[in-house]
Amino acid sequence: GNVLNGTIGKQMVDTLVESTANVEMILTYVDMFLQLKDISESSSFKEADINSDGTIYPKDFKDKLEGTKKYSSEELHFLMSCTPETNHEGKIEYIEFVETYYEPAKSIGFNVAVLFTNLSEHMPSDPRLARFLERAGSVLNYFESFLGRIEIKTADKVERVYFEIDEDKLEQWEKPQIKESKRAFFYATISDGGDKEKMECFVDFCEDAIFEMQHSASLVTTDDDEGKIVRKKGPILPKEDEPRGIIAPLKDQVAALLSLLSPANIAKQLKKMKSMKGGELALYLFSSFLSVILMLIGALISALRFLLRLMRGQLGHEEKSNKEMDLIRRKKPTRKAEPVEEEETEEKKQHQLSRSGSKTGLDEATDVAADQLESPPVSPINMTHTPEQLARLARDREEVAAQQDAAMQAVQLKAKQRGEPSPFSKINPGAFFRKIVGFLARNFFNMKFAALTIAFVINFLLLFYKATAIEDDDADDGDADEDTAELEGGEDSDEEKEEWIHVDQQFYYIEYIISGFGIIHAFISFCMVIAYYNLKVPLGIFKREKEVARRMEFDGLYICEQPDDDDIKAHWDKLVISAKSFPSLYWDKFIKKRVRQKYSDQFEFDQINNILGMEKSALAPHTDQEENGGLLQILLGIDWRYQVWKAGVTVTDNAFLYQLMYFIFSILGNYNYFFFAAHLIDVAVGVPALRIILQAITHNGKQLVLTVMLLTIIVYIYTVIAFNFFRKFYVSEEEEGEPDAKCHDMLTCFVFHLYKGVRAGGGIGDEIEPPDGDDYEYVRILFDISFFFFIIVILLAIIQGFIIDAFGALRDQMQGVEDELENNCFICGIG
Repeated sequence: GNVLNGTIGKQMVDTLVESTANVEMILTYVDMFLQLKDISESSSFKEADINSDGTIYPKDFKDKLEGTKKYSSEELHFLMSCTPETNHEGKIEYIEFVETYYEPAKSIGFNVAVLFTNLSEHMPSDPRLARFLERAGSVLNYFESFLGRIEIKTADKVERVYFEIDEDKLEQWEKPQIKESKRAFFYATISDGGDKEKMECFVDFCEDAIFEMQHSASLVTTDDDEGKIVRKKGPILPKEDEPRGIIAPLKDQVAALLSLLSPANIAKQLKKMKSMKGGELALYLFSSFLSVILMLIGALISALRFLLRLMRGQLGHEEKSNKEMDLIRRKKPTRKAEPVEEEETEEKKQHQLSRSGSKTGLDEATDVAADQLESPPVSPINMTHTPEQLARLARDREEVAAQQDAAMQAVQLKAKQRGEPSPFSKINPGAFFRKIVGFLARNFFNMKFAALTIAFVINFLLLFYKATAIEDDDADDGDADEDTAELEGGEDSDEEKEEWIHVDQQFYYIEYIISGFGIIHAFISFCMVIAYYNLKVPLGIFKREKEVARRMEFDGLYICEQPDDDDIKAHWDKLVISAKSFPSLYWDKFIKKRVRQKYSDQFEFDQINNILGMEKSALAPHTDQEENGGLLQILLGIDWRYQVWKAGVTVTDNAFLYQLMYFIFSILGNYNYFFFAAHLIDVAVGVPALRIILQAITHNGKQLVLTVMLLTIIVYIYTVIAFNFFRKFYVSEEEEGEPDAKCHDMLTCFVFHLYKGVRAGGGIGDEIEPPDGDDYEYVRILFDISFFFFIIVILLAIIQGFIIDAFGALRDQMQGVEDELENNCFICGIG
């Protein structure tokens, strides 16, 4: 059906026209339940769910649906007829009802959307299909973001393959870090790709994006039960053998209070309060305040009740009575013993021996005690056994008793050796730190914005600082010697006075505010380093491992040939190919085996194994070390070669170094507040439009450095000429009459030309004495004009031209990338 206005397309449209009633009914039902999903998740609908347990009264359910104005009376009647039966409270579980019908409607609706989308592209001029498309407009709009398409261009046509994009994958695709990676990929491929195959680049990007999305999903996890509706199945009563105790009410009160004051509940209540009017808001605030007071009073009463019971000494009796009742319940009523045959006795003996042999410790003792309690007492009156059978039963009982004693002694010995477990042993620090890392990674961009805001606030408050000279309070005004010293060296003393950087007394609180913001900024900067290391650095490691693996497999690097001497990156990667952990993040774990198999005909087997780190010593288990254990085993178990290589890749990541320097300047800012001025550069780094300005300076970095070196050399040549022929023009008279010689030593003369001459608008001639009437007047004029022409007009203009041209080129490249993505296919380039 990939032919425009083809036969298959016409037949499908004819089939739709013949089944118009069924198609319209399907579209109506699909549209109803798709809209019902969005309506049930709206804040106005959840207001009727007072307990947030997923239940609602049928009348409220109907009123909310009528309030949306999206359903007709027939559709509303059909929806109410589909609702399940009410529970014991007279409510319906609307969440379960919506989920029951939403998944089938979504599956059917997606297939319908694919059908109509395909037909609309191949039958664009059919008026009958246009009526169906108009009727299915809401369904097509709903699945527009979930409908993926792949176009395959052949010699005479373009084939399209449609697929569904999962909602969670679409959410991950819209994450800020994924958007940043997409922007960098498209910009680099279109602007710098050249003749490189775009399909190959796109496949590499897809691998990187899939890894980044999976890694982000493993880190960026939502809080447990946050924003979710908990369905209540009714009141849960404690069992008969489950005593609540006197501390249970206190736990319930504290748990209810903590859940009421949780951030998720507060955010939910604030969102609910925004939709209220004045009177409703006042009543809601009063009722909420009263509820909190009542919970606090309940918790206080429960705590006092617990203390009173504790002081009366009733806790021990309660525990004892609970244990006694537990033993009584475990006992069963006695029954008369039946005649036991010898074979049954032997089977019972073997069964008991097998149970005692298969279990040890506390489980064995518990089973034995349970068997004693559950075994019926044997009455001698009802005995029908022979004396031999009675003797055998007695021996069996003695053996079982001996086994019970041995098991109890073993349990007691293990309990003494093990002791009671520490309450800290139940804490899992690994899971706790993973939650912290996930929280930081989830809020990396929010923390970046918060740190920039704090930096702006600190720099604004720094405008209130001023410098004041420190006066000597110990000076004696009556001392003539000191007065004479002040008169003789007054100017020197003024120059040597120390200054105090401070704020006015009336703004004394500003210093405390800056100090507090500085500590917060340093903490956020540290969290940003951790978040970036766990969010973006693994992607860089993955790309580097993929690059090393593919160059080693397809190009034979490190096997058939060695990298160039100036390729420092490849020489560093050579360190990791023999590491046991390589590859760690890259999905192809059998790369070393394939490389060994591919080049086994050209090189010896042991030689390739040594290069790839696959020698027996690296793969064999370390039995002796595992038996020793301890810290030594942990240190020996670390793949130090891989960790060193990973550290080298991390410290060469420019973005990570930027985050690290950001944190270092934040630490320095707590010692000197003016270091926080450096954090304002993050505006240019974070905003793409301003980032071009910084890139314009570094875009032609090599040419800029070489031009500056040439300028320095030419200035030095002019310094040599001035030092040998024009020293007298560099002498100026000061106020005291002492001469100021600027060119009587080479270093001072060179610094003067480089500092004053390059910055002067007319060159060095504006900074030295004029040559009027001097014997070297014409030579001096030629000296000044040539300096102005070569240094000011040519070299400085070249430096400015490099920056301006780079800025224009980068701006055109960015605009060209946007136009290319909007108007042309990225892979094939068809417009």
